[in-house]
Amino acid sequence: MQQKYGEDIYQFGYSGKISVKDPRIIESLHKYWNAVVPLSEYKDNFIVPEVWIPEGIKLEGIDKIQFQK
Repeated sequence: MQQKYGEDIYQFGYSGKISVKDPRIIESLHKYWNAVVPLSEYKDNFIVPEVWIPEGIKLEGIDKIQFQK
């Protein structure tokens, strides 16, 4: 969205310079959500996959592994 609008609209939203309900932010969130790949369809084809779960995890519960190409 920064390329599309030429500015970091998320930073503007976080800092209060624009409303978080600004249509540009809403559009970008819709694009983000529509790009979701269900975990059941994931085939190791992302460099840094993002997995959302419905509960909190303490950092101590996350194992760090060495990045492998």
